[in-house]
Amino acid sequence: MLCIAKTTKTFGCISYQPIVCQRIFAFLPTGNQERNLKLFMDKNQLTIILAPLQGFTDVTFRNVFCDHFKGFDIAIAPFISTMGQQRLKPSRIKDVLPEQNKKLPVIPQILGNVAADFIFLANYLYDMGHKKVNWNLGCPYPMVANKQRGSGMLPYTDRIQTFLDRVIPEITLLYFKLATYH
Repeated sequence: MLCIAKTTKTFGCISYQPIVCQRIFAFLPTGNQERNLKLFMDKNQLTIILAPLQGFTDVTFRNVFCDHFKGFDIAIAPFISTMGQQRLKPSRIKDVLPEQNKKLPVIPQILGNVAADFIFLANYLYDMGHKKVNWNLGCPYPMVANKQRGSGMLPYTDRIQTFLDRVIPEITLLYFKLATYH
């Protein structure tokens, strides 16, 4: 799925980019996706993002993809799950190692619902050199959502607010993004 973000907006202390996924253009009346895309966004403000697909868009895919296709500005990595008790397996972060992602800048994506674990992982990624992180609130996969992670957390706006109130002051990242994908 190709996602396109317009210019960054601010809501309180959170900077975010509204996401429009390419498939919505198919539902517009004219059916001309290129024309409709121009109606929605000024080309000078576009950021073209390679969206994550768990199990497919790993570092190998992204590097080979960049050898053959141009025009993407950034990629969101498939999610890294928090493990609990502020632990981390090195195998979980090998996909976002900066030295392996030189062809296309990558933003790590974190899947988790425990603030302390999120803070631990976000700060670890920052220490690796990542200045941005994405909090996954969109994964609809039942094994994720049933644990109130990804889209499973969306009905609990009070938990999201509590989570953000705890996380925002504690992370050293310069940019924090959360998005839901429909």
